Amino acid sequence: MDFHGGNIYRYNNTNLIDFSSNINPLGIPYIFKKKLIDNLDVLTRYPDIHYKKMRETIGSYLGVDNFNSVIPGNGAVEIIYKTLLALDIEEVLIAAPTFAQYRIAAGLKKIPYEEVVVYMENGKFLKEKLLEKINNLPNKSLVIICNPNNPTGTLIPLETIEIIAQKLIKKKGYLLLDEAFIEFTDNYPVSSMVKNLKNYQNIIIIRAATKFFGIPGIRLGYGVSENELLINKIKGIMEPWNVNALAVLAGETIFLDKNYIKDSRKWIRKEKVFFERNLEKLSKVIYLNSQANFILLKIKDMEAQKVKKMLLQRNILIRTLEGFTGIDQNYFRVAIKDRRNNEYFFQKLKEVIFHESNS
Repeated sequence: MDFHGGNIYRYNNTNLIDFSSNINPLGIPYIFKKKLIDNLDVLTRYPDIHYKKMRETIGSYLGVDNFNSVIPGNGAVEIIYKTLLALDIEEVLIAAPTFAQYRIAAGLKKIPYEEVVVYMENGKFLKEKLLEKINNLPNKSLVIICNPNNPTGTLIPLETIEIIAQKLIKKKGYLLLDEAFIEFTDNYPVSSMVKNLKNYQNIIIIRAATKFFGIPGIRLGYGVSENELLINKIKGIMEPWNVNALAVLAGETIFLDKNYIKDSRKWIRKEKVFFERNLEKLSKVIYLNSQANFILLKIKDMEAQKVKKMLLQRNILIRTLEGFTGIDQNYFRVAIKDRRNNEYFFQKLKEVIFHESNS
């Protein structure tokens, strides 16, 4: 079973356009390209085992006072796994449907976990249901929330995040907040919990550098927490040099590229409007409003696997919802790309709908 998008390698098609992977279509930041060409000799030596310069750069980007609160990883998933291993917890509660790696990480720790379905297919977030579940958790529990959520694109307001964190403080519990897609939200950085971290010792925020900056092959993620003891425990179970020299070079560079950041935010605002306006024109399509760089949709009376097959015949790969629990499996996820590819997607989606309606 595929738990991720981006699995283009199983298809023998060099013309395939990958709408299954939620990556910034602007590609590699220019200053990183230049830095890479000019500094290939970094491959001839080990990186700084403490990643001091990279942590300082990330800390400055986030606006945190202490760069020692930043911990880099070989992708965000490594930080997720190592956080669960480091925490002394009795149970895990996961806001679902969401990224499968949370429950896989909980399973590896061999502790009870529950996925509570709070993201609905009408776009609503069931706040009270989640809070009630948290009230009933035992002490020393972990709550995991992806914000904005994958695959629904739902953004939980910070006021609600703070209520959850405060409830968990009373239970000696923790909140793992995955902000892998936060830079794509409409009002970033206001939407991020990072600025409020100083008030909470029980929160760790995890980010993926590769989504917004368009470099998934680099494998770079990071966590940030005001809990120095937790950060040190995670560091203590990390393999030495877990982040390779090329990823370090990226981490020291991409967060400084203000033009790339500005252009990326301009792109997502413009293309999301284009995407939603075109979806509105299709009476057979149901979709969820999204605060991320992807949209969840389905075609009425049509199975997602059939949509996927027909779009593959037209050189388009979408993400069906294998691995996501508690959601209609006829929904599928589509990444928002550049205008040319987005126009091609709608051209082919209309063909699929027309073919199905007349078959």
